Amino acid sequence: MLQWLIDIQRDIYLTFADHIRAFAAAGSWTALATFLPMGIAFGAVHAMTLDHSKSILATYLAGSSSGMGRSLAMSLTLSFVHVGTVGSRAPFIRTRAEKARRSASEEAYRKRGSPLPSR
Repeated sequence: MLQWLIDIQRDIYLTFADHIRAFAAAGSWTALATFLPMGIAFGAVHAMTLDHSKSILATYLAGSSSGMGRSLAMSLTLSFVHVGTVGSRAPFIRTRAEKARRSASEEAYRKRGSPLPSR
């Protein structure tokens, strides 16, 4: 079951990456509109994989007398915290990725013996 989820997640990820490249290349809002729902599907499959605090939440709710409303509120809070945590790291990840890409580009120029382009 776990391998099946990982395989689905990989397939969605690869398809998602193709659509992001198409959007980046053409700037087509149609491309964006077609892959945005795939992001929701990717998130849903991703959330079913390990290490997303489901077992902690389930254990807590099984041992408490919380009603359905409180359980739903806790689940939503956990989801927002998870997404917020990942989202808050995005600027740092992007900065590091840009530095790595720039470094790789400069290395490619050095290997060819070409002068670096001016910025």
